[in-house]
Amino acid sequence: MSLSCDGSLQNIKHLLDLAYKLTSPSVEIGIDWSIVREKEWSSIPSAIELQEAGVKFKKLEKGTLYDIKFNNGVIEIPLMKIDQRSESICRNMVAYEQYSQNNHFKVYTGFVSFMGYLMNSPKDVEFLRRRGIIENFLGDDEAVSTIFKNLGDNAIVFNLHFAELFRNVNKHCGRRQNVWIANLKHNYFSSPWAFISFLAAATLLLLTLTHTIFSILS
Repeated sequence: MSLSCDGSLQNIKHLLDLAYKLTSPSVEIGIDWSIVREKEWSSIPSAIELQEAGVKFKKLEKGTLYDIKFNNGVIEIPLMKIDQRSESICRNMVAYEQYSQNNHFKVYTGFVSFMGYLMNSPKDVEFLRRRGIIENFLGDDEAVSTIFKNLGDNAIVFNLHFAELFRNVNKHCGRRQNVWIANLKHNYFSSPWAFISFLAAATLLLLTLTHTIFSILS
């Protein structure tokens, strides 16, 4: 995953300021902050919990933080390569944003918070890794989970850049029909044999019901 260049290198204060301006997106996404209630973006379920709620994950070969999106029940995430430098880079960028006067545009803070919730456990990291979204050069899924959880916990999050994403994901998970459909697919349509068993049970139920109706009518 990469970040787009700001293009404006005026008023550089120090080396970290330069690095931030070179790697931060240059256009702020338009979000109506007045309609974003805190409970809708303060947290989201983990990757495995989202899958159980019917959310799918799609890997993007290239992209920036702006390309992490949620549409029609699918979260799109650019390929992430996690190595020894990742924690240091994110920690410094988050620290820079925490001291920034721009409270509405904390893209790194939003990113580490999002990934911290998403990778709540090593199993979540493994889930994303098996789908090709994460390349873990640390060799330890628990280490990746711990890094992003700690980064997110230590950050003061206000007016998240990812607020709209959080809100839409939580709305999707709050719809009971989405959870019901996801459970139905997982329990009865996850394999050909499961589907055949479901079909046989449904057929037997239908025949029993038909027989009962005819018995009553006769």
